[in-house]
Amino acid sequence: AVEVFIHINKRVKSRPELQIPVKSLLEIFTTSTQCSPFASNFSIMYIKMGFMRLKSDCQTELIPLLFQSLPNRSTSHQELLMGLIVYALQYVKIIPNVNENLVKYGLTDKPIIRNLFLNFLLNVILLPYKFEETKQRNTTKTTQPRSYVEPSQAPVDEVLFSTMDDAPSKEVETFKQPFPCMNEQLNNRITEAIQTDNLNQVEKLKVSILKFLNGNIYSENDIIFHFVLATADSRYSVVLAAEHDIKRLTVAVDWNSMQHVQSLFEFFLGTLKTIKPQNEETIRNPANTRIRIKLYPYLLKSRIASTIFPHAIQILYESLFGNSTNARIKYFSLQFIQNTIQNAELNNLVGVSKLILHALEKILNTEISKTHDASRLRSLTYVLIGKLSYRVPKLFCDDIRLTQQFFEALKTEDNECCLNIQEALKLVTDIEKNTTIWYNYIQFLLDFVLVVHDCLSTYFLFEAIIIGYHLNDSKLIDLFKDNISSFRQLCLFSTRDDTRRYSSLLYAYVLSKTDSNSLAIDELIKIIQNVNQRFEQREGSIIAFGYVCSYLKQSNKYLNNGKNLLLKIFFDNQNEYALSLLVSIGQLARMNCFNQDDESNIKNFIDKIQVKIKTINETNRIKEKAIQTLGFLAVCYRKQSEKIIDILTQSLVDTKQIELQLNIGDALICCILGVDTPLVNDPYDIFSQESSSKDKISSDQDDFRSNLIKYLIDRILHYSSDINNSHSRQAAFLWLLTFLIHCRRPYLVSTYRSLFESKLFSLQTNLIYGLLDQDEFNQELSCKCLIYLYEIIENDELELKFNNKLFEYFTDSTRSYSNQLTTMVYEHDANNNNNNNKQQLNIDNTQLILYKELCSLVDLLSIEKNLKSQLFYSLLYLAHENSIWSTTRYGQIFHLNNYEKQSIEFISIYIQQLISRLYRLLFDPQIRVQESINRIWNKLFSSIKQITIVEKYFSIIFKDLYNDILSSRWRIRESIQLALLDIFRMLNRKLIDNEQYIKLFQELFRRLFAVCDDTKESVRKAALATINAFKQNCVLLACDPATTISNAISDEEHKARGRYVLEQILPVILNDGLYNKNEDISKFSLNTI
Repeated sequence: AVEVFIHINKRVKSRPELQIPVKSLLEIFTTSTQCSPFASNFSIMYIKMGFMRLKSDCQTELIPLLFQSLPNRSTSHQELLMGLIVYALQYVKIIPNVNENLVKYGLTDKPIIRNLFLNFLLNVILLPYKFEETKQRNTTKTTQPRSYVEPSQAPVDEVLFSTMDDAPSKEVETFKQPFPCMNEQLNNRITEAIQTDNLNQVEKLKVSILKFLNGNIYSENDIIFHFVLATADSRYSVVLAAEHDIKRLTVAVDWNSMQHVQSLFEFFLGTLKTIKPQNEETIRNPANTRIRIKLYPYLLKSRIASTIFPHAIQILYESLFGNSTNARIKYFSLQFIQNTIQNAELNNLVGVSKLILHALEKILNTEISKTHDASRLRSLTYVLIGKLSYRVPKLFCDDIRLTQQFFEALKTEDNECCLNIQEALKLVTDIEKNTTIWYNYIQFLLDFVLVVHDCLSTYFLFEAIIIGYHLNDSKLIDLFKDNISSFRQLCLFSTRDDTRRYSSLLYAYVLSKTDSNSLAIDELIKIIQNVNQRFEQREGSIIAFGYVCSYLKQSNKYLNNGKNLLLKIFFDNQNEYALSLLVSIGQLARMNCFNQDDESNIKNFIDKIQVKIKTINETNRIKEKAIQTLGFLAVCYRKQSEKIIDILTQSLVDTKQIELQLNIGDALICCILGVDTPLVNDPYDIFSQESSSKDKISSDQDDFRSNLIKYLIDRILHYSSDINNSHSRQAAFLWLLTFLIHCRRPYLVSTYRSLFESKLFSLQTNLIYGLLDQDEFNQELSCKCLIYLYEIIENDELELKFNNKLFEYFTDSTRSYSNQLTTMVYEHDANNNNNNNKQQLNIDNTQLILYKELCSLVDLLSIEKNLKSQLFYSLLYLAHENSIWSTTRYGQIFHLNNYEKQSIEFISIYIQQLISRLYRLLFDPQIRVQESINRIWNKLFSSIKQITIVEKYFSIIFKDLYNDILSSRWRIRESIQLALLDIFRMLNRKLIDNEQYIKLFQELFRRLFAVCDDTKESVRKAALATINAFKQNCVLLACDPATTISNAISDEEHKARGRYVLEQILPVILNDGLYNKNEDISKFSLNTI
């Protein structure tokens, strides 16, 4: 018999055109399961040979018969038969998603055959087109790692770290690239079974498999990995076929099911690390780089996958330090471990926290290049270390090594990376509060920083107190006398302007305290008069000489000669020395060294300065010193004060330079207060000066000061009422603010106060329009001026009238708040007579919304009117903040921390009544309202996270949002939608854990549907986003059996709660949503069902 078969076999093989009765052989093979192995082997051989000779339509007809012949056969026979089926699938025309396909191929009642064929198809999809025997990997560290403290030694599992190479090698390592997700034996068997070794043919078979799987024969959960792995194929046609249906399939798959999680681990890590007992034939190798990139998005979708140990840690180390990795996989792995840190149970996380920290530290110390990919990895790593410290504080509380490394990194990292380091440091600070390591040293550094900051302050004269105290020490002065030549060298020969100025000041002060100073002063005069002297020496001598003369007594001969010499050089138009001359003459005026004999010279000097201030050719630095000098001269020559006020207010009223206007403000104070102003006190001789403000001024002086105050207020009113020039208004507001701060008390006596109060409402009108200015800096200046005006008023009746006028303006119901520009008639009695100047002002009504909202916040409280006023001004103060106060040297003058602290404390008393409205306004559609309320919120809760505050007052906030969700005002409706969106995303567990909120789900759904059909488009969009978040984070989570509502609830109560939620939601969706005329609502309802 064997010889007969061999003879027939030779004849059939040599004649390809000869047809074999494959169908008859299959029928015999299928029906006779008890035939001998001899007959079975020869039957399968001829079936295989004859099947490949059939036409394509005949092959497709035999597919059901091939499926019927699979049961009760050996593995080799089954694989050959399934290979024939796969080969024939390329000719099958399958209609997608049709139930007839399942019956057609006889797979309805054969679950074992279904699964067997499904696994075979998966192996075919995994077949590689090319096998690379070796691949080079250079492990040489070409760049020196940054300096850091060695990572903490953690216990390391041998299997877990099998892919790590902590010791760098200088050799080029060669490793084998295995068959990804397969093994060599399985690859050979599958290749033999599909009857072809043509790579293009293999590509066509894979595409036909994907089309077959799309025929509704298998469920989405059964075939999802076939499509996921096919998207990692190296041929475009296979990837295109897989991606065509992958989105539809992934929506229907629950990636938190243990079946899918286990499959993800097996494909990613291989079966050796995930399944211990197994046969060699069933072993799967780990995935390669291409497959891992495609698997990672689904690992990130699975909340459960990130909490299963040790597999989650194995994935982290394989991705970061294994062979099959790249920058993209490393970034995915960091996102994956972020899910682990957020979702893992605390007890489990503590057990692996050292391993996670070890990996993160190694990333920081190996990914040190300046490329974009390395920077992204480090940025996320910094944040992850911060989040890990927040969840496992014990890991960090006694170790400031990483904190030190973070601060060092701030010096070298790019801006984006530094922002992430700052975020990480904020998280680390919470756990560092209780640390005992280096606490005293750190506290000393903080105190030192505060002292240095105070010493650098210019307005509060802290450095003057320190230096002035020591300058009066006789021993120190004697020491300076012995070393005076070193100050002279710096004064005369240094090339740095600031060095020459400060050394000249010290040199002059020591000279003035020395009896035998004639030779040194004569030397200075000689240098000043020598026009051929070097610029640095001559300028230094001018400054030093001016300071020396200012400290001399009036009877000293050098004082009169010095004044005349300096003024003569100034009049000679030696412009290169203008700055040093202004400093010296200003110092003489500051120390009140000029007298009546100098009046004619000073008048000419003032006229010359006026020209310098007005010209555009002078630098701002010279103009600042000129303005300062004018202010000091007004102290010496009180009769010139009104003229100086005119020069100061008219010359630079239109300038955009804020620094110049601030200097003008200081000079105006000198004009008003004269010797009483603290600005003329010498900061370095403060202990030897007696304040003249204690002396009672004469009636003439009192009248003169009253006229000056009246004149200045008129100038301020004049320029602040110019609604067409924002720069002049800004200047006027700056002058007023400076005046209010310096002249409030004790200088503003009752006489001046009554004069000031007579102009109160004119000033208030201008300031109200300043609040509505388009320039934010003008708004802030107006805000602070209004607050200080309110503080000055002592008359209760006047205070009430002042507040009523302000509130009536913002709460007037006749005013429009649309986006259209409104024209208002602005009246101002500039000349205090009956001829009113009427101007029209176009105001964007959105500017009024913020102040209207602040008034509505105040109206929420049932308190006395004076307390309401105080609350309004506190909110107004915190709502305005400009960065200029943190950059200018005048910041501490205007930004009074005491008032800010008082405002915060006062608002905190009523925070429970205000919190819900404040939270809603954080999401107001008007950006300006958002920003202002954000400032208030950040000041009130500077050290507390927003989510913590919302959680604390959750019941109050949610109740108000729920009640106002159908408000008649679109801004409220839209802001509530955005606020609810934030709650559904961040605090959804507060809703689904509490039965009282679950009872509101039905009505809440109905109200959200109503807002989704709003007349305003922006409201509709916000409502759709909110209802989607509500569905995803609240409804579906409450109904999900995998969700633990609370630790104490039983499975039966959990299921009952899920059923209750469905009973609440489904009627609304079916009745109000599914047949809604709004297309978005109906689509949402259908997707939800």
